[in-house]
Formats: sequence, structure tokens, C-alpha cells
Amino acid sequence: MRSALPAPRAGLFSGVSNAWQVMTDPHHRTGRLITLALNLPAYGRYYARLRRSQYGQVIVRGDPFFDRKFVTPYLATFFTAAQRLTIQSHLCHLFDTAFCLKAFVPQVRNGLVLWQSGSGDTHQDITLRLPVRTMLEGDLTLDYRLGGERLYRLSFAFVPGVLLGMTDAQVAFIGGSQGVRGTAEKVRQAAQMNGEINAASLLLIALKAICQNLGISSICGVEAAAQPVVHAEPEAHVSVYDQLWQKNHGERRDGFYLMPAATPDDDSVAGGHKSRTRRKRRRKQALLDDMTQTFKACVAVQPQVSSEVISLKVPTKLNVTPLSAHLTTA
Repeated sequence: MRSALPAPRAGLFSGVSNAWQVMTDPHHRTGRLITLALNLPAYGRYYARLRRSQYGQVIVRGDPFFDRKFVTPYLATFFTAAQRLTIQSHLCHLFDTAFCLKAFVPQVRNGLVLWQSGSGDTHQDITLRLPVRTMLEGDLTLDYRLGGERLYRLSFAFVPGVLLGMTDAQVAFIGGSQGVRGTAEKVRQAAQMNGEINAASLLLIALKAICQNLGISSICGVEAAAQPVVHAEPEAHVSVYDQLWQKNHGERRDGFYLMPAATPDDDSVAGGHKSRTRRKRRRKQALLDDMTQTFKACVAVQPQVSSEVISLKVPTKLNVTPLSAHLTTA
């Protein structure tokens, strides 16, 4: 397991209240340039790979932060610059090996619907897409919309497990969990429409469906205290981070919660309302099965040809050499 969560590092980004300040405040521009310079050789190798990858063909080329997120507090405050660069490089690998169907990549750029129901004002859908504003909280987003209006978003990335002290080849790491201000009434309406399953839980089900297709067994959710945007005032955001992970069988680790991507085998129901609880579980499982099949149909599953691959050709063992071993980081 990794060592205890490190305290925020003084220096280049000291006094930073959130990741957007790093991006927009001119006083931090020098810090970003220094971080880039310190990691320039590795960044050069990554950028060459980015330009060759399917991911590099669909990102917004005019926005440099798609390929330089590692110079900011990207995904979680405890990752080093070198680790963040490793995560970005891993995304290129994933797009080129797991998402084998070429039509899938531009679909994600425009938004890929994983689930939808109803019509008109009661039409609801869950969409997988590349992020725009929340790019520092993850490489991909899942959006829940009701009547065409977005109510909730999860932002996540695929992270080599070794960076988190885990034996998993890769995990899904959620860096952002956010509702939209002023939509509380619609959020309640959405939960009633879905058997008391709220929007955040629906998006977690969608992420589980993606993970099961990719052979990923673990989902990690960042603690509010380590989230790049809200870490300065975590108490106000615990309900959409820590408490959400805890409700989904999250086990606290150093700076994040570890959740199973598969539904735990537990038929026991404590307390009252047992029939309602079981009905809700069956509804969640049905949604998971539906989304799993939808995502499976959107990607080309390649047959296993050796022990070095698992479902969708994601390597069972990544030969990751931590960049921190030979780079000086910010």
C-alpha cells in the first residue's frame, strides 16, 4: 500500500486553492512551465505517443491542457507530476488497445449514450464523453440528463494500479463527482422515476458496466480532502465524495476509497423495508446488465491470444516503470 497521504507540497503551487486557479492565474504560469521543463524528456515521449494514438485524434488540439494536465493538480492532489504523466500515457494505450472499434472513438468525442428511457420531459439518458470544463478531474465523463438537462456528472480516469499501491493492472479512478446547482427538484424527480436510485448512483452503475467490459475489478473514488477543486474546503463536499463511496461499499485508503466494480454477493437485508431494499437491488442489477450489454456492443472485443491480455485486450500486467524513479518532479 502507498504511504500515508502526503501533505500538500510547498513550492510551485503553494497557496493554490483549486486546480482552476493553477490554470487561470498568471502567477502560476511560471510554475507550470518549470514543471514541464523538469519532465520534458518524458513529456516528449508521451506527446509523440499521443499524436499517434486514437485519443490524440479526437481531443481538442487547440487546448494545450488536454496534453499537459500533468503540470496541474490533475485527478487528485497526492499524485506527483511524473505519476500524472504516466496516467495520461496510459490513456493513449487504453484507447489504442481496448477500444478497438474505430467508430467508438469519435462517438465518445460527441457523446456515447449508454442508457436512455422515457420521452419528452421525462426522457433520461447516461452519456459517456470526453470532458471539457472538468478535464482536470478525469479523462472521461459520465453525464446524467433528464429532459435534456444535465443533473449530475462523474469524471474519471483509468489509472495503473501500481501508482496506488495495488496489484490491479488498472483501476477506474473517479476524480470528480458533481451535481448541477439549482436542480434539486429534478434530482428528486429522477430518483423517484428510477425506484429511489439517485443520479450519482446511476452513474456509478454505468461506470461499473464499463469496468466489467474492460476486465477492471476495482473503482477508486477520491476523498474530498484530496480532490483537486474542493480540497481546500472538503467538509462542504463530503456528501458527494466520501459518503457516496461509503454507500457503495467503499473502503477507505490513503486519499481515496476502494469500491468493487462487481455487485457484492450479499443477499442479507438489515432493518425494515426489506422488500423495498431487495426491489431496489434488483433494479440496480437490471440497469447494470443493460448498460453492460450496450457498452459491449459499442466496442470490438478481440479474442485472447496470450496470457498477456484480458477482456478487450487490456494487459493483465502493465510494465510500468514509475517515472519518479528517474525524473525530478515539481
